[in-house]
Amino acid sequence: MARQLNAIFPSDDLPSATERLSLSSDVLDHTLAFAYDYLAARRYDDAARLCRSILVADPHYWWCYSLYAAVLRKQGKLREALAMINQSLRYEPSDPKLLSAKAAIQRELDIQVANAQRVLCDERAPRFNQIAHQG
Repeated sequence: MARQLNAIFPSDDLPSATERLSLSSDVLDHTLAFAYDYLAARRYDDAARLCRSILVADPHYWWCYSLYAAVLRKQGKLREALAMINQSLRYEPSDPKLLSAKAAIQRELDIQVANAQRVLCDERAPRFNQIAHQG
């Protein structure tokens, strides 16, 4: 392998391991487009897999965090989606779409928490009533 690289690159021009493994922004953009297509086709696991791969290649690709958040939201993983939006906001803190997505996900989380609390109260109510009448 080293001989093959030496045949292609003079010794002082050998790319580092990072350079050999890095992907161009065009490749990342095309991969993100495929992830978006998977999201639109409701192939959430495939979209998530591509998003994770892109983020391994370029952890600063803020738009991918946003798309990954949309995938996670569709999968009902609201806390993880919110974390991805927050990560995206680190790079684009005033982006209106990101801020809107964050607010929407937070509202959904608040509704989930309220519903869970209501269910717990409904389950406990008969026991509390029974205890109150015995006392």
